[in-house]
Amino acid sequence: MKKISRWEIGFLIALFLFSVAVRWYRLDHNLFFGFEQGRDAQIIENIYLHHEFKLVGPKTDLAGIFHGAYYYYVMVLPSWISHGNPLVLSFWLVFLSSFVPVIMYFFAKDFWGSKKLGVVAAILTAMSYEYIIYARWLSNVTLAIPFLLFTFFCLWFLHVVQKPKWFIAAVLCAAIAAQFEIVLVLLFGFVFVVLFLLRFLPRPNFRTLLITAGVLFIIFAPHILFNFRNQNVIAKAIVGFAIGHNQNSPIDFGGNFHFFLESYMTVFRKALSLPNNVLVLTAAVIITLVGLFQAARKKKNRLHLLFLLVWFLMAAPVIFFHDVARLTQLYLGIGLSVIFLFVFALRELWSNAIGKGLCILAGFIVLFGWFTVWQNLNQNKDVFFITIQEGMNYHDQIRLLQYAHTSANGQPYRLEAYTIPYLQPEGWQYLQQYLYPNVTDNGNKLVFVVIEKQVDPFWEKKWLTDLGPSQLLEEKIFGLLRLQKRILK
Repeated sequence: MKKISRWEIGFLIALFLFSVAVRWYRLDHNLFFGFEQGRDAQIIENIYLHHEFKLVGPKTDLAGIFHGAYYYYVMVLPSWISHGNPLVLSFWLVFLSSFVPVIMYFFAKDFWGSKKLGVVAAILTAMSYEYIIYARWLSNVTLAIPFLLFTFFCLWFLHVVQKPKWFIAAVLCAAIAAQFEIVLVLLFGFVFVVLFLLRFLPRPNFRTLLITAGVLFIIFAPHILFNFRNQNVIAKAIVGFAIGHNQNSPIDFGGNFHFFLESYMTVFRKALSLPNNVLVLTAAVIITLVGLFQAARKKKNRLHLLFLLVWFLMAAPVIFFHDVARLTQLYLGIGLSVIFLFVFALRELWSNAIGKGLCILAGFIVLFGWFTVWQNLNQNKDVFFITIQEGMNYHDQIRLLQYAHTSANGQPYRLEAYTIPYLQPEGWQYLQQYLYPNVTDNGNKLVFVVIEKQVDPFWEKKWLTDLGPSQLLEEKIFGLLRLQKRILK
């Protein structure tokens, strides 16, 4: 790698700080802290407080298959230093995620041999709403993105220099990325196989394969050990998923393909921070396709485009999934290839007068889209991971719990959370214990009831009945959350 100039160092420092600022902007008012966040935060605390070490991480939507436990251990240090502060945990993810635009600069610079194009790709990544939102998600998935980008960077180096060490590095990065989003095992497998079949990558020798197998064994050792300790539950789940075991209906290829296309359009829009407008989106797609078509006519560009096309289609295997093909995080790596393809298109269009006009139009579209980014960040809009727990945000949750504690006036009290999904109050339990440890007592007559927005009135009434005869003393609203103060009779 060539020596980095002073202006590059200055640019990268400014880019990193800018990325942190954008990803952190108003996060204290918009951080989503649901039951999964509470569950994971408690597990992380238990690791360093009670030495309850984990071999596997959060479960997936497929029974018996788990993400890696690496996420927990990456989060141990910030949790220990901050005594479990959720905002510090989130800032740690924002900090690590802000290296993605920096990696993108070096990748794009090497890919095209152009510092200017590296700068364009890096800025687009820094302002990409897709990756701003991922950085703001307190989840194991977030940390897969930098390693995913490193994987493709190593694959490109492998193609260029043909040295086995880059194959080993690519597999290492892919394996680490898969620890944070386990489906990447399948998606990266698809990428590696296709690139080898297309003879884009050199065939590794036996020694390289042996070292690679050792690397994979070390990275996945916790999964392997967990599997043997638990009657081969992971192996059985993988086989069952592959053969469609326990599926009551055939794969809905039509539905999967429809969602596949819909997801790609959403990723295209968010990756480039485009306004959510059909005409604007159509114009951006046409400009990109015209530029790529022009690039494909030149023989020197075809290997570059082939590599990006395989990357772009890495999520193709989800079409053959049964029940999980509609998960947004299955497409987490596509947006990075979209940025590459968009920059590629602009580079080719810039070579003639009409193309320059299209580039200027694309620039205005992206610039206008950045204004919508600020609006979305202010209003917490267009955030994919806030699903049925509508209205949940850390700021309102903390205000609610602080009010309940003050309203108790020093008396012991009981906290009940009526949640969506039903009866999964781990988020509330963690926040209560973080703010006021050992204050609540389930035997007290003074009860504070938290009611999330989507709780059905039928279940609310039933749960209040199960609580026992009580008198409603007051009800307060915090955003979209309700807090009832009750006294048991």
